[in-house]
Amino acid sequence: MISKSDLKRPLESLTRLRKEEVLKYKRGEEEERIEVLGQASDRKAIPWVQKEVLEGERKEQEYFYLATNILKALSKRKKHYARALGQILWHFLQEEWIPKKYFIDIEGNDTGIKIELKGTKYYGAFKVSGLPSFDFRACQMLAIKIGNTVGKLEGYSRKSDGGISLPDDEDRRIYS
Repeated sequence: MISKSDLKRPLESLTRLRKEEVLKYKRGEEEERIEVLGQASDRKAIPWVQKEVLEGERKEQEYFYLATNILKALSKRKKHYARALGQILWHFLQEEWIPKKYFIDIEGNDTGIKIELKGTKYYGAFKVSGLPSFDFRACQMLAIKIGNTVGKLEGYSRKSDGGISLPDDEDRRIYS
């Protein structure tokens, strides 16, 4: 029987036999997850979807606490604080799936963080407040705004006559 501690430990730290048992267990769990999530039955998929969502939220919360603790430690040194904010911003930009054809330039100084999409007229910036949780959320929001801008440049959104963003055909397609 596989213990929870064995599942959390790095595979390199386990014996060969134990590593094979853990991999077999994880493979079986993953196959079951794929089988359930790919079904037409929503009732069977609910526990797996809930587990995925909770795991994602837990990882996001861990990253928030880690990043804010690092920012608190660097709050006295503005240059290092701005550099850490640049790394946090880069982390969030990687989640936005920005195509490689857009070169992103991040500049940070004592005053604030500026991000620019090279080759376009678009940029964004925010003034560093010195409060780690606010600056963390500012990085998150700036990355989302850049992701939305790139989406609009790529033609992923349409607007109504009133200026409301509408979903495109891909968003409205139902997969069976």
